Amino acid sequence: MPRRAFLALIVLAACPLAANPPDAEEELVHTEQLLRTLNELKAQVGEIQAKIDELTQQLSERKGALANRPAPAAPPFGGVLQRQNGLPDLPDAKPALRRCAAITREGERCSRSALPNSRYCKQHALAKMK
Repeated sequence: MPRRAFLALIVLAACPLAANPPDAEEELVHTEQLLRTLNELKAQVGEIQAKIDELTQQLSERKGALANRPAPAAPPFGGVLQRQNGLPDLPDAKPALRRCAAITREGERCSRSALPNSRYCKQHALAKMK
């Protein structure tokens, strides 16, 4: 719904029109009241929009700051971060072992570890080549 139509609905709801105004002077006074109310509401909408824009800008800046911040180092299992010689902890040199993706004759998944850069263990990798 357009902003003007929305404001008009608010104004009409706040100040209902008289069914039959007795004379033109009262109608003029009532119209001026409606215009004053409309202008006040427009000013409030402007203030709210300015606050929304300001908050959006602040959130955008914080999001950028959080994205650029380095991730904190995770402490070891003891809960205390221990470093030797001030150097950060390095990841393990061994890659994580993955389980073979092959299905055995019994219908269960193979229990062996997969070869590096492969989904299968040595035995099943050879079987897939045949």
